[in-house]
Amino acid sequence: LRLQKMDPEEEEEGGGARGHFYIPPPRAKDPRSKHKYNVFCRLFFCWVDPLFWLGAHRGLQKSDLHVHPSEVDSKTLLEQFNRHWSRELQKKQNGGEARLSLALFKCLWWRVVLTGTLQITEMLLLTLQAVFLGYVSDYFAIEFPTTPDTRSAFLYAAEVGNVSQSDHNDSHL
Repeated sequence: LRLQKMDPEEEEEGGGARGHFYIPPPRAKDPRSKHKYNVFCRLFFCWVDPLFWLGAHRGLQKSDLHVHPSEVDSKTLLEQFNRHWSRELQKKQNGGEARLSLALFKCLWWRVVLTGTLQITEMLLLTLQAVFLGYVSDYFAIEFPTTPDTRSAFLYAAEVGNVSQSDHNDSHL
């Protein structure tokens, strides 16, 4: 973002104090374009930083917000769903069975796969956490623990922490 000095006429009209700068409105270009940001920036939502910077200096307006991709627009999704649902209705007219779940899956398959993958990962992490907690509790059942037992218990406790942190990060995606 480039700061520009306010015009003297704007300053007199109440647009700001003398010598202050304003931030011009952002361009209509989509900030999430593939050419501008790498995977790291996309993962940590760095494309939102200019919007936060703008909001810190002045109030945001509707024109400041980024245009959302057309593939998540309700009109596009409805057209896509109607296309798949009409195919299912054609199957019913031909003596088959129309399945709403299949039409929805065909329309939103990538969201279903992503959500399912995240849920399976979360369940595996919770299972691993319970297993590692069991190993840690086994250490306290030993009457005379040896050095390798203690080392193993510390490693299992560290893994409980790692799995807990991974599960926490996974559930907030």
